[in-house]
Amino acid sequence: ASTTAERIRGIWKDVLLTDNVFADDDHFYLVGGDSFRLLKLINKLNREFNSAFSLSEIMPNLTIQMQATMIDLLSSSTRSALVRISAPKDLTGQLILLHPLIGGVQMPYRNLIIQLATSYEILGYEHPSTFRDAQVPWAKSIEELIRFYVEILGAKVGEGGTRRVFVGASMGALLAFEMASQLDIDTQLIVVDGTSNRRKTTTSITWDQHRVQMSDILRKYEVEDETLVNHMIEHSWNLYGLSSEYTPKRNQRITVHVFSCCGTDLGWADIATVKSVHRLTGDHSEILNSPNSQLIADFVRTIL
Repeated sequence: ASTTAERIRGIWKDVLLTDNVFADDDHFYLVGGDSFRLLKLINKLNREFNSAFSLSEIMPNLTIQMQATMIDLLSSSTRSALVRISAPKDLTGQLILLHPLIGGVQMPYRNLIIQLATSYEILGYEHPSTFRDAQVPWAKSIEELIRFYVEILGAKVGEGGTRRVFVGASMGALLAFEMASQLDIDTQLIVVDGTSNRRKTTTSITWDQHRVQMSDILRKYEVEDETLVNHMIEHSWNLYGLSSEYTPKRNQRITVHVFSCCGTDLGWADIATVKSVHRLTGDHSEILNSPNSQLIADFVRTIL
């Protein structure tokens, strides 16, 4: 382990009030971390390394190895869209999470990650500009965005014949479907309350409505920094524009399992092979709460 990683390991022990020995790939939220302790961690890291990392920079880097790399590359202004969340020694399958409109992957999917991280390799995808401006060209379509993701993810999918499942919540369902289509593979997709976009409606939302909805979500994620909130909401508005223009092409090689608040397939039977439909509790803002994540995790274990 690098000297940087050892110093970070000591800070984790102080913040989490434990003498446990953390591995380089341990995830902060999976070893006792929470939003309050994360803020303490950031303060201690900045003091220790004479840095000025913000919450937006730490959020995508929640393992010791990720933080060590980030600190060792202080001059770097770009990062990959791929987040390797967990990689247990005894892999039984690969789970690929595609980000919804806002929050990247680790905020929205936190409850699901906690349920499954010790059993499966989990790869997450979030736009590099989710938390801060990144030096990557802005995609003009969902197809173009996914081509960028596939260039990074392609070699990681199904290494050694590993079984895999894609998971997409809300807009992430469209991203996951397009990614599986571009990879041209037979796969299973878990849709979490995201429509297929095949049945176009005239319903759209205004910027003000979007801002209110996204602000409510970020409050649930305990994101309070005003600058970060404004950036994330504006970024999600741009993604909303891409998703509203996207029309997926039929692909029967993709087997879909739909988890929806209304108990319907949300139009996925129009473009893919729908194998099962499950009903979630609560409304759209609660689709990845603890009970629903438990339901999804239990299902994942039956197909991986």
